Amino acid sequence: KMSHSKRRRVDSQPHDNDGDGSTATRDADPAARALADRIKGHHAQLRNRVQDAGPDAAWIENTKQTAALSEYADAMFTLATAHWSSDAQTRLTWCRDTIFEYFIEGGKEKALAKDARRTAHLAKVSEAKVREFEGQPNANAPPVEDGSKGTGDSTASTQPQTNPTEVVSTKLLGPDADAGAASPHSPRVRVLDVGSCYDPFSQFDDVLDVTAIDLCPAPSAPSSVLACDFLTIPIKAPPFTAGAVATSGDTLPPTDFPRCERKGNVISFAGDGHTVEALHAGSCDAVVFCLLLSYMPTPEMRAEACTRALTILRVGGLLVIVTPDSSHVGKAAARMKRWKTTIESLGFRRWRYSKLKHTHCMAFRAVGLDAAPDPPDGVSPAELASGIVLQCEL
Repeated sequence: KMSHSKRRRVDSQPHDNDGDGSTATRDADPAARALADRIKGHHAQLRNRVQDAGPDAAWIENTKQTAALSEYADAMFTLATAHWSSDAQTRLTWCRDTIFEYFIEGGKEKALAKDARRTAHLAKVSEAKVREFEGQPNANAPPVEDGSKGTGDSTASTQPQTNPTEVVSTKLLGPDADAGAASPHSPRVRVLDVGSCYDPFSQFDDVLDVTAIDLCPAPSAPSSVLACDFLTIPIKAPPFTAGAVATSGDTLPPTDFPRCERKGNVISFAGDGHTVEALHAGSCDAVVFCLLLSYMPTPEMRAEACTRALTILRVGGLLVIVTPDSSHVGKAAARMKRWKTTIESLGFRRWRYSKLKHTHCMAFRAVGLDAAPDPPDGVSPAELASGIVLQCEL
């Protein structure tokens, strides 16, 4: 059974939009609609099984339905590659561009600098309040020439002294936690694509070094998609570091990991060399959940997936989430605010949000529980503890 610590409720009730792979097929041709109906039927069966047998038993049973999973994966593959929108910006290009901006174009450094300024400001405000409580002069107040007390508002420009890398939690695991993904020797960003289906992000291999996993890869998927259950696969500390000897006996280069060897630092394989045995904590720069959370049938499973992503990410890494919704952005505003509050309470801070025609696209920085934002006004710690609603569309 999955641990219930630090979980948050994710409402699984359906909404009046096309909340799965069918979001782009409302007015599509009959073949696309038939594929979407097949996907919806699989989702409904899984949720009904949860009602009958309970979430854990239902999920275990689901993982054993190889024929049904293969049919589902094939429908998703065909729908995605033959019928979905060919707009200039798609869910895939949004993920690529967001990851590139964050790791390659300085987005991460800007975010850390903003964290540092926020920390310095909060420290200054806290010090001023303590001095006011103790009846001491405010050290940050401007000089007053007429002898009266200052207002306590500082007009001087100060530079934060906090090291940006100290803003994020030190409890997150991972080698080179405070190092950027890009370097002269390793320019690509290391990405774990969960629920990959057919490894669509491999087309961006000039930027992304992708490890693709799926509960059941599509029959037509390349061999690069590895089969494993993200919700139950063990997550362990990396068995080796740069320059050490890997389990295969190959010595890894100190910095410039070739693609296949870099995968060895994300995943452990069983003795046969093909079966995924474990994922490694702190091994990835980014984790992508593209249309993944809407598949999971219970609130706890979705929160567990986000918590696992936090463990796999390096400090300051990026969790990229794409979830389906064809409705207008204003209709989902309250729901997306709850998404933000809930995911941030698990140890993230939202960095980007966009509403595309058929999807919500979000990117969250992994900062750890120590540095996660406080709940917004009107949301009490008790509400978070009891499980705030983080709604998915199915």
